[in-house]
Amino acid sequence: MIKLLFIGAPGSGKGTQAKFLKKYNLYQISPGEIIRKSKDKRVIKYRKESEKGEFLPNRLIFEILKNKVRI
Repeated sequence: MIKLLFIGAPGSGKGTQAKFLKKYNLYQISPGEIIRKSKDKRVIKYRKESEKGEFLPNRLIFEILKNKVRI
């Protein structure tokens, strides 16, 4: 199984690069996109901070990602 990880600051082009993954039938997971679209009350609580560039608690991010990825 192929796993790629794009790491960078907001606006650095991670999503743009990841768009090319579809060409190879690879799946993209964007924590930022998940946070923006989430209806989870725990995520909504931190959404304003996230929009200001602040980080959500690691525990919450890991839980969100764990639900999307099988490790």
